[in-house]
Amino acid sequence: MILISFGSNLRGHFGGSEATLRQSFTLLAKNGIDVVALSGLYETPPVGPGRQNNYLNAVAQVETRLSPASLIKILLRIEIACGRRRGPRWSARVLDLDLLAYRRMVFGWGEGINQLRDGRAAASHLVIPHPRMDFRPFVLRPMIDIAAEWRHPALGLTALQLLHGVEKSSETQGIIRISNPNWGSTEI
Repeated sequence: MILISFGSNLRGHFGGSEATLRQSFTLLAKNGIDVVALSGLYETPPVGPGRQNNYLNAVAQVETRLSPASLIKILLRIEIACGRRRGPRWSARVLDLDLLAYRRMVFGWGEGINQLRDGRAAASHLVIPHPRMDFRPFVLRPMIDIAAEWRHPALGLTALQLLHGVEKSSETQGIIRISNPNWGSTEI
């Protein structure tokens, strides 16, 4: 199973956050990445310092023949095509696409995960599964719509178990599903 998370809280080249997320699905398809399942659309409070708008978040299961490194490059190009400009960590963004999982692959864990959690990782450092997904209710809540029983290959826990582990955090407050699964396309 290949899983990608989507987030947006700024207007981009294609309009507001929902329009940007919808456009990202079109761009995925143009690059040989097929969305086979899509979570509900969630409105989530921002995480980190500073004031900013709420985010729209979703998770998709995709199929592709691309390698993880090639897939990441395409995701970064799609972010730019939608109007993303890199800013400080935790800043507002037009589009954020993260590769959460690539089949049962575990890559870059160990020293790499510590570097990422310390905030010192290079942008090109690839870690699969995503090193912070197990701390992010704004990723896990939509993920359980389509992959509740997906098992984290390094931690051995399902997506639902991971969500239960963070449900008591203040970050889970205010997460609201605003659309049912498969909201992004009539073709899914």
